[in-house]
Amino acid sequence: KLEASPSDGSSAVLSTLPKSEPDPVKPIAVEDKGPQTEVKADEPIAIPATFSQAMALGKALSAKGDHSRAKEVLEAAAKMDRKSAEPHIELARLYISMNERALAIRSANKAVKLAPSSSQAYNTLGRAELARYDYEKAIAAFRQATELNPDNTWAWNNLGFAHLQLKHYSDAIEALSVAVEKKDATGYMFNNLGTAYEQLDQLDLAREAFESGAKL
Repeated sequence: KLEASPSDGSSAVLSTLPKSEPDPVKPIAVEDKGPQTEVKADEPIAIPATFSQAMALGKALSAKGDHSRAKEVLEAAAKMDRKSAEPHIELARLYISMNERALAIRSANKAVKLAPSSSQAYNTLGRAELARYDYEKAIAAFRQATELNPDNTWAWNNLGFAHLQLKHYSDAIEALSVAVEKKDATGYMFNNLGTAYEQLDQLDLAREAFESGAKL
């Protein structure tokens, strides 16, 4: 299933989408989840009265894998503020984690419609397209995300990841080289870059990227 993670890596390009708990060196598509709110498993859930509280709770439930209650709370948040793209972005992420591809696409497209200038919305749409293996549409969405916000590190990584799946290794290197230069770059982004270099037999550069990832 497709999900963001804080670490990853393998020398071979994946033929399937990355797992939520990745192994040490496999390429991975990611997102920035932002801060999370802790929710205890035995706590009763009531829909919060405000939009911000509902979003915080929905994200927390989603992060702990409580899909049913997260969906309920996020849908309630969407009704509280019908002009906000945020609930639809979170719903799309939730559906991606549930492998509900059609619902993920629907929510992501809704987010883009509500916030056509949102890099985050396009990055989420790209991840939804990846979940159904439509790499060309994913690339288009990730490219739009990077154009809207050149500092969206996750979008640059995901653009490179999508190119990896199509064996467009030079294009992958171009995008991933941007990602790893960002201040919030993480180890698995260097691993993705190393994988791309390795596929082109640029082994010294691959080793350098893997070592940089290992340090992080």
